[in-house]
Amino acid sequence: MVEQPASFWRSDRSEAPCLMAKGEIDLECENDFRDALADVILDAERPAVVDLTGVTFFGSPGVEALIDSKVLAEDRGVRLIVEPSELVRRVLEVIALDEEFTSHGDS
Repeated sequence: MVEQPASFWRSDRSEAPCLMAKGEIDLECENDFRDALADVILDAERPAVVDLTGVTFFGSPGVEALIDSKVLAEDRGVRLIVEPSELVRRVLEVIALDEEFTSHGDS
């Protein structure tokens, strides 16, 4: 099985800046992921969207970066909306963090 390194890019929406991610989020790309998360949060007025629907691996460095980014967002008064892939959703459920990250349907 060939590893697909993570890639990150912006695809802003009318309602919020949006970070797109695809591939494997692991130790090798942790700093790039953190930088991309910080950029989208710092550009946000209220919500910031992180679209992880294209993520095929989500290791502990990705989880830690997401947690730290949630703290940054809260400090700035920004709601962090995470749109997870099924794999990311399962990882967050296993570590009991699925309720910490809101989706569009949450208030």
